[in-house]
Amino acid sequence: MSTITTEFDTYRISVHSQNEIWLKSYKRKSHIALYRGSVPVGSLNFVPEGSPAKDTIYYSSTQREFFTTLTYYEHDFARIVDILRNEKPLFLEIRTDQTTSTRTTSAVYGVGTLKTSAEPVGEEESS
Repeated sequence: MSTITTEFDTYRISVHSQNEIWLKSYKRKSHIALYRGSVPVGSLNFVPEGSPAKDTIYYSSTQREFFTTLTYYEHDFARIVDILRNEKPLFLEIRTDQTTSTRTTSAVYGVGTLKTSAEPVGEEESS
């Protein structure tokens, strides 16, 4: 098992309507796109309680970039947005346990984490 970590510095929130066709196709009601500069590096998907959740990282050999997808339940949305607004730097990390590959893309499945860097005890957030 190995660990892959990707830093990001920008995000974009999307909250979708209750469109039944959208929910059947994409299985998510909201997601947060994550970027390093202007390069997309990941997505946090929020699914209804009880839906299957799978964390995945893709590596494109043609673009030489990682793209990580983490899945959370809807009740985690406000907590995750709070982390994005108040912490810096932020990282996506995935501990891998299974890999599948094509000619240009590898998909790795595992357990994903949204992380901060190490912070001193008692540190106050600056405004």
